[in-house]
Amino acid sequence: MIMTQDKTKLAMAAMAVDCEGCISISRVSAETKIGTPYYNYNLKISVVNTSMRLMRWLVRYFGGDFYETPLGKLGKRKCFKWSCLGGHKKVEAFLLGTLPYLLIKKEQALTALEYVRMTGVENPERRNQLWEMMKNLHQYDEDVESPTTNMSNIGIPVP
Repeated sequence: MIMTQDKTKLAMAAMAVDCEGCISISRVSAETKIGTPYYNYNLKISVVNTSMRLMRWLVRYFGGDFYETPLGKLGKRKCFKWSCLGGHKKVEAFLLGTLPYLLIKKEQALTALEYVRMTGVENPERRNQLWEMMKNLHQYDEDVESPTTNMSNIGIPVP
């Protein structure tokens, strides 16, 4: 399913996801044809970067697609967004291939893996729990100190 099994390329893709990527589950309110409300959930894995070279590399080795995104707040350079596409099996293969190399987003990938393996399973309660888990994983840890605040601990003066 995944286009490459090369461990170096898988590690590089994991680093791109860790540093410039996002693994998320979105939730949208919907209604059945007879008007019964429900939630629709969607898993997304993406990488955003200013490098067209990185986007082409991701497509070459992992499939998916990329497009130019609107410029951000600092928007001076074109920005591109790659998305892992190709159905649940392809997304599962990408997650499994990159999982051993993820450092920052490993828990998000594990949550996404459980979600993608629910394809065809009717369990709205568990999907909602996974959405909540993913949402919580996207919260910042306020206890983490930045490297500059730690500089004085090693004898480097902080301005």
